[in-house]
Amino acid sequence: VASSAIDLSDGLLGDLRHVMKASGLGAQLRWADLPQDSIVAGLPEPLRARCVLSGGDDYELLFTAAPSQTPRVLQASERCGVPVTPVGQMTRQRSLAVVDEHGQPLEVSAYAGFDHFAA
Repeated sequence: VASSAIDLSDGLLGDLRHVMKASGLGAQLRWADLPQDSIVAGLPEPLRARCVLSGGDDYELLFTAAPSQTPRVLQASERCGVPVTPVGQMTRQRSLAVVDEHGQPLEVSAYAGFDHFAA
């Protein structure tokens, strides 16, 4: 059902960029749909955004599936007892955007995620 998958050990945006590079696609995420632990949700906005977008060791998977596969994704989620949260979509435009509830892009260039090969 999934067309790609990656663990989020290095942060959502960093690992999503790997999917984008491998697929030749872009992505758009909806800020309001991104899961946030209750502790993180109570943090000041800049720190909360940093934790949600570039924090690592989440022990979660990010995967993509065609919209036509939504029923199968939901069935697999229910069958396995593992919740699935739709957070965005892949796009033909080769850029990454996180949008607010009005569809306006948020500034996310500072949230890169962990890079094992950085100097």
